[in-house]
Amino acid sequence: AMYNEFSEAELTESRRRVQFCTGILEDHLARHEWIAGKTYSLGDVNGFNLGYALPLSQPDSCNDAKTPHIMEWLRRIYERPASKKIWALGRTAMAQRVKMLERAAHA
Repeated sequence: AMYNEFSEAELTESRRRVQFCTGILEDHLARHEWIAGKTYSLGDVNGFNLGYALPLSQPDSCNDAKTPHIMEWLRRIYERPASKKIWALGRTAMAQRVKMLERAAHA
């Protein structure tokens, strides 16, 4: 990835896998409030750290219209006081990307 040496076929397969898994996550969150049970858990913490960038990196397939359950789940985690506090400690512009989850920006 560092040298941009993926073939078009590899990139196509990677996109297919991301869309497939996004669909699985959306279906799961349509039936369950959290990843691994009825309460917020380490599964949600880990999932958030992997998934918060989906709406940024895959805006056509992960957004409020197509994946409302993922977006709501991401926002609920981001709104937790501990999440807000830790993300505010970020010292690079990348830490600011998560602000797109703020409801005021999408209301």
